[in-house]
Amino acid sequence: MRFFSPKEAVDIRMLGNDDYQKRDRMRLLKWSKYVWQDMNLTTVKKAVRRRYKINKRTNSVDMDCKFLQLSSVSIVDECGIEYPVYRNNKIMANSDIVDVGAAKNCACEFECNSALCNTIKGYEAVIETLQDYTPTSGNTLVDFDCVSRKGIDDQGFFYEQKQYPKRIYTDGVWTDTILYTETNKLCKVEVDGNGCVCDTDENVNAICDCCNVSSVNSSLCCFGGTADTPPNDACDTWIFRCNSKMDWFSTQCGCFPFGCMQENFYNISELGDRLLFPANFGWDSVIVRTYEDIDLKDLQIPIISIDTFITGLMWWDCRFNDKKQQLATKYGMDYSKLKFGLLKELNKYRIAELAMIMAPPRYIPSFISGGSNKYEGSHGFYRN
Repeated sequence: MRFFSPKEAVDIRMLGNDDYQKRDRMRLLKWSKYVWQDMNLTTVKKAVRRRYKINKRTNSVDMDCKFLQLSSVSIVDECGIEYPVYRNNKIMANSDIVDVGAAKNCACEFECNSALCNTIKGYEAVIETLQDYTPTSGNTLVDFDCVSRKGIDDQGFFYEQKQYPKRIYTDGVWTDTILYTETNKLCKVEVDGNGCVCDTDENVNAICDCCNVSSVNSSLCCFGGTADTPPNDACDTWIFRCNSKMDWFSTQCGCFPFGCMQENFYNISELGDRLLFPANFGWDSVIVRTYEDIDLKDLQIPIISIDTFITGLMWWDCRFNDKKQQLATKYGMDYSKLKFGLLKELNKYRIAELAMIMAPPRYIPSFISGGSNKYEGSHGFYRN
C-alpha cells in the first residue's frame, strides 16, 4: 500500500482549489496533524502495543503520556498466551474505552475473505524496552527498543520474530552489544495462490497449537460448562460461551478482546498518566495498547484514506472562519460521510463484535450485602 506525506496531500488540495502559488500551504499543514488525530481515533484505529513493568511498590504503571487514547490492557502468561484485563468502576466512573474489532472478511490486498488471514496480517507488533551494558557504557545501562511480531510468508510458514540485546565477542573479547533479530519458523499452513492463509480447521489448530492457545491455563481462566454448571469444581466464575480458538488468537494478535472475561482489573488515575492495579495482581508486566501522537514529519497517510484526509483539511480550514460557515457545513457533511465509508471499508465486524463495541463488559461494585450476591444484579456474573 502506498502512503502520502502531508505535503503531498496539501499540494493535491491546493492544486484542486487553483492555488498555484501555494498561499494556503502553511495553514493547511498546521491542520494536518489534527485531522489525522481525528481520523485515527474515530476511523483508522492505528494502534501501538508496548510492554510495561508494574511497580510493585505502588501497584501501578507510569505512562509516558505521549499517546492520544488508551485502547486496552493485556497480560501474558508463561506460555506466551495473551489475556485481556478489563477496567473496573471501583474508583473512577469515566466513560468506557471501546475499540473497533478486526474485520471478519480479510482486509489484505487480495481481499481473500479469510478471517484467519486477516488476523495474522493484522498482527500488531509488541514494543518492549530492554536494558543491557555496552563495552563503552561502563556502569550505565543502555536502552534497546525490541520489537516482537508474528507473520506469514508466501510459502505458508508461520514465523515469530523477536529482538533482544546480544553481546558480540571477538576472540573471546566483548566488543559490542547489538540489537539482535531472531526469526523462528513455528509451523507450516495451507495457503492459496496469493499466499493468503486458508480458513481450515487444520490451519487454525496448527497456529493455535504453536502459539500455546490450545493449552489455556485453567487456573487463570475457567471456560466451558453451562450457565449453571462450572467446567470444574475450582471455578466460581467462568465463561460458558467462547466462539472458538480464534477468539484467543485474535486477542494475542492485538485485536480488541471480546467474549473473554477475566478476574483481572485495572484503573486509570485522575490525571490519566498511571494505570492502577489491585494489590493482589499476580503479574509483573502488562501490554498496553494505545493510539500514539505522531509528529507531522513522521506522518504517513494511506492511499485508501487520502480523500477523507483532504476533505478533513477543507473542513478544518473553514470551521473556525466566520466568513466560511456555509462551506464548513458542507465540508463537514462530506467529511462525515467519507469517514463512515472508510470505517466500513476498514472494519467489517460481526454482530457479536458490534455488541462488544457498543456495550463492553465492566465490573460494577455492589454495596448491597446479602446472600451470595457478589456483583450487582447477579450471582457472580458480569453485566453488559
